[in-house]
Amino acid sequence: MASDQKEFIIDTPQIRKSIDILNKIEEKKFALLLQRILQKLHMSSEATFKPDEMEKLEASLELSNESLLAAIDLIEFIYLQAAYEIVKPALLESNLLKLNLDLAKTGQLVAVWKENAKES
Repeated sequence: MASDQKEFIIDTPQIRKSIDILNKIEEKKFALLLQRILQKLHMSSEATFKPDEMEKLEASLELSNESLLAAIDLIEFIYLQAAYEIVKPALLESNLLKLNLDLAKTGQLVAVWKENAKES
């Protein structure tokens, strides 16, 4: 019996720092990053990005290795929590907006979730 206002991502200093990083990523590149992360998420034995891909991503997104890892970790965490909690897109959206993820990126993250989440 889930409430529409249920928070499944707790606001912490690390989450805020990672949200700030996500907000700085160009929208078009952000959408591609989301797709790739979600595609590889279920393959726990395989890294989402190979070392050479990480280097290219750092340059493309203009992020340090530490910032890129924080961004990837947060996106993976959000999707894993959403799957574990069986979160509907509207709840995901409200949680992300409460964390101050910008509106466009929230929309992208929710859209990718809608397209790829399996209803059970």
